[in-house]
Amino acid sequence: MKKILTLGVIACSLSMISCGPSAEEQAKEAARIKDSVDAYTKNIEDSTAMFSKMVEDSLAGYNKMMADSMAMKAQMDSMAALVKGSTKPAPKPKPKTIPEKIKEETKKATQGRG
Repeated sequence: MKKILTLGVIACSLSMISCGPSAEEQAKEAARIKDSVDAYTKNIEDSTAMFSKMVEDSLAGYNKMMADSMAMKAQMDSMAALVKGSTKPAPKPKPKTIPEKIKEETKKATQGRG
């Protein structure tokens, strides 16, 4: 019985010792967790920087596009003014006939009511 009791005590002692991680294993686990958190933080920072650069590039492209369209509009306006200036002057309106004059005077007198 003494041998069985001694064997049981030894088995309990060994199981208690082997249950928890050693200090070295705890340090390794803490270092692994710290490295994982550092890598995650770095990925977040990189993603944020990349997104900020994409937004800046997009805004720069938009501003350039707007400047180009404004320049193109100014160019088209100047071309339209040039074309408009080179056309023949508008012909003078035909003189109104007597019935048209009477109709117009009647409209003015009645202020368009009849």
